[in-house]
Amino acid sequence: MQVFNIFFKIAKKHLGQVFIFSGVFLILIFLMSISQSRSLSGDFSAKKIDITILDEDHSVLSQSIRDYLGSRHNLVTLEKTDTESLTDNLFYQQISYVLTIPQGFEAHFLTDSPLKLSHSIRQDNANGFFVNEQLNSYLDSISLYCTGGYSLADAIAATDQNLAASPKVEAITFQKTADSGNTTMFYWFQYMSYIFLMIFSLSLVPILVTFQQTDVSARISCSALPAQSRTLQLGLGCICYSILTWLVFTLAAVLFFGPKNVFSQQGQLCMLNSFVFTQICVAITLLLSTFGLKDNSLNLISNIIGIGMSFLCGIFVPQWYLSTGVLAVAKFLPAYWYIKIINMVTGWSGESYSLANYWKYIGMQCIFLVAIFSVYLVANKQRKRASLA
Repeated sequence: MQVFNIFFKIAKKHLGQVFIFSGVFLILIFLMSISQSRSLSGDFSAKKIDITILDEDHSVLSQSIRDYLGSRHNLVTLEKTDTESLTDNLFYQQISYVLTIPQGFEAHFLTDSPLKLSHSIRQDNANGFFVNEQLNSYLDSISLYCTGGYSLADAIAATDQNLAASPKVEAITFQKTADSGNTTMFYWFQYMSYIFLMIFSLSLVPILVTFQQTDVSARISCSALPAQSRTLQLGLGCICYSILTWLVFTLAAVLFFGPKNVFSQQGQLCMLNSFVFTQICVAITLLLSTFGLKDNSLNLISNIIGIGMSFLCGIFVPQWYLSTGVLAVAKFLPAYWYIKIINMVTGWSGESYSLANYWKYIGMQCIFLVAIFSVYLVANKQRKRASLA
């Protein structure tokens, strides 16, 4: 086991760097988990925005519009209402929406050629579009009542009565039980995939590259140690290294979230998922080591792989926000199936938990593991042939 012992002696020299990476990443992943979990709340509340209404009609209908929007948003009265002043207030976000009710709006409301309401909104903010939807719904309701034989005053009263009580809205998740455990823990496992993609490539590759140096490789080749045994010991060293790293992060999760949450049914499913993905990260690391990358190149490639998978596969951006084209590409990356399991277990994506689907997604990751490792074996064999040529 000479190569195995040397592997960890070299790893010991990089221990300080590993501790720095682990410490920074542990703090980062915890802060990111806390931040994301707070944004996922089961409570819903309608947001009030600052709006300005310029009433040039001064009619019963225009006053009802003013009362309706005023009950749901903050009415702001401006000293100057010229175009330049309104534009400045929108630009500096003093207001988010300006509605102008033209003169004669009520008189033409039920005719074949009704006057249109004009509005100004910030194009980089969706609040104005939300107000428009509310206003259109309000006017459509009044119009329907009038079509049904109501007078305008009665139609306004009926609409106000129907819209007076806001419905109670409750956000739900598609989970098997009401007890969802610690939501932050699931974000921990989600971001762990990015951390492992980075930490293994930046800490494990330099160890493997050391064994590929010309002098070291020649010295080992001259010994009585068979090449097969050397490769086996290096592989065993990588596996032990990855398991130790995985255990450190898992134990950290236990300390942060408690054994009850981590060793729950959902927690165990996430743990197994993270362990399989850990081995994929090791396979990627082995493949990178065959190229003999220098530190600058290694940092560049590691960031491309880590950040690229994070954005494409749903680590940083939820998968349900990604376009169909992006998801089609992401399916050819292992992190996609890792995140898909977390989304299914937690119910965030709306997919009901299924044990059959769980093992299907685990199997997809195992296929990636075998494929990447096979490419590594071929690449490593070609590298050895090139070195002997």
